Amino acid sequence: MNLEEEIAIYQFGQGIHSDTAILGHFSQLDEDTQKIRLYDLYDLVLPLNPVSSDIEQAIKDSSLTPTDVPCVTLKQRQLRQGIFFLPDGENEQVAELLLYVFKIVYQRAYTLKQENSTDWWYQDLSKPEIVQAIRTRHRELAEEIYMNSSFRSEFACLAKLWYEFIELRKGNVGEPKPDEPEIQTKFNFLTYNDMIGKVDTVIGKSIAIVEDKLSHGIGVLQGSVRKGLAAQYKLTSEQARLLLVDVIERHMQEVYKVNWRPYF
Repeated sequence: MNLEEEIAIYQFGQGIHSDTAILGHFSQLDEDTQKIRLYDLYDLVLPLNPVSSDIEQAIKDSSLTPTDVPCVTLKQRQLRQGIFFLPDGENEQVAELLLYVFKIVYQRAYTLKQENSTDWWYQDLSKPEIVQAIRTRHRELAEEIYMNSSFRSEFACLAKLWYEFIELRKGNVGEPKPDEPEIQTKFNFLTYNDMIGKVDTVIGKSIAIVEDKLSHGIGVLQGSVRKGLAAQYKLTSEQARLLLVDVIERHMQEVYKVNWRPYF
């Protein structure tokens, strides 16, 4: 999920817009991307501590009925047990249900925090100048982080990991890869890039093992960089995640000529 998508969801939570544009955009995504967006939406809902009555109210507020499979399943299992149990093939209904659960739990938090919070998602998003200021600040931070030499090697390595991952998924194992700029380092020990370079020999032995290793490596490195960005720039974890994704996406475009947005 990118910043614009999050702004739209929070605006829906504040009652500024209907669900039409959000669900319309969701319906145009491919199935894999829809699943990722459901996880993103779930991650927005869960920290706001939903309860059983929120689910029941969300069903009433939405266009769904209590007998729809996602509604039955969610009422039985509850959100706290994770999103993985939600039914396949019902992505659009699941998205609508989660969106309305989010609106209910978010409005409860918004009522309490709108006056004192410095987080942008608790500001009045009906005001164009506030929304524009959020966009501008995000762009400025993304550019500053992109140019920050302290993180550049890590971002380059993450871009390479993601490129290896998507090429593996497409079955392009062992194919020539684009020329990459040499990553300079003043350290004598192995860089992330040195270690990643060793992945090719493993790919030939076991694609499944490599995919697992790549996923694990991506997760570990992203988690570390995300924490570093949050600490250095005084960001929340979610703000750091959005900026991290934007900068990796830019590296992917510039180095590998791939228009692809990482997800986590």
